Amino acid sequence: MPEDLDLLQLAFAWHAVSEVVRADTELARSELRWVAARFPETRLRDAGLVDADGRVTPTFATTRDRALARLPDELTAGQKLTLLETIADASAADGVLTPEEADAVARFARVLGLADQVWLDHLGRMSVRRDETGA
Repeated sequence: MPEDLDLLQLAFAWHAVSEVVRADTELARSELRWVAARFPETRLRDAGLVDADGRVTPTFATTRDRALARLPDELTAGQKLTLLETIADASAADGVLTPEEADAVARFARVLGLADQVWLDHLGRMSVRRDETGA
């Protein structure tokens, strides 16, 4: 896979994960630890997505926007599902996938161009515990 596509996937995943873990307005420590482990600051800095102080750079916004435009057409269904799995894993890092987080995961699945039944079937095979609302 070309390095450019790797960078686009990193920016997309980091953006999506950041949105999803904040979707329920409860950012659990386990979610923060998961995000920090999956997206180490050194990796983000080396990619130019954050500066030396850990602040988001203009490069991040540009790369994220390119990712949103290109990835739906350039990734295989399997690559899209792998990205979505990362996003869902982050949302469930606290052990529960809330309805708000599930909605955010669904939004990113649509952004990637995944049919609902495809990603729902894939998510159903993952070991994500859902909350008592059935989400």
